[in-house]
Amino acid sequence: MQEISRVILAKRFWDESADKQELKQKISNYMSVAYPGYRVIEIGKYYAICEIAR
Repeated sequence: MQEISRVILAKRFWDESADKQELKQKISNYMSVAYPGYRVIEIGKYYAICEIAR
């Protein structure tokens, strides 16, 4: 069974990214280190909706 979680992200990801692709890459890198086992489903304004593998 998969759980869904909303993870609040720092505004700096948007401020420091030149385009959408760079933003996605920065968030992906951050999530893989800070939240192992979480898979990003959707990115909103300053948050990510994730599936948590249990």
